[in-house]
Amino acid sequence: MAAHPTQHNVLELDRPAIVPFRVDRIYPATGRPQLLTPESRPYAAADAGVLLDDLADLDRGLLQATAALADELLQAYGYPETGLITRSGQLHPSQFAQSNSGAVEQWARRSGLL
Repeated sequence: MAAHPTQHNVLELDRPAIVPFRVDRIYPATGRPQLLTPESRPYAAADAGVLLDDLADLDRGLLQATAALADELLQAYGYPETGLITRSGQLHPSQFAQSNSGAVEQWARRSGLL
């Protein structure tokens, strides 16, 4: 999938060519990308501290943890946050691509997160 500095000496003969990462936002109505980063990067790394209980409960705490990690990863590309999930755990299904927003909204309603 992508290069990482800790894996540079690994030889994988069946591995396809390296695909660099980019961060692009998808217009929900059209599903087309809006370019956000001027260049690709071979990898991104992030750290986020969260409580284990927040991950295990599968509720708003999981959304908060997801937002924290995703935002940290995006900052490696110069983009401050996803806009899909806030750090307070608010989910915005309408910001997802049209092909995914319905499923995200259904899941969030079933889970009591909207």
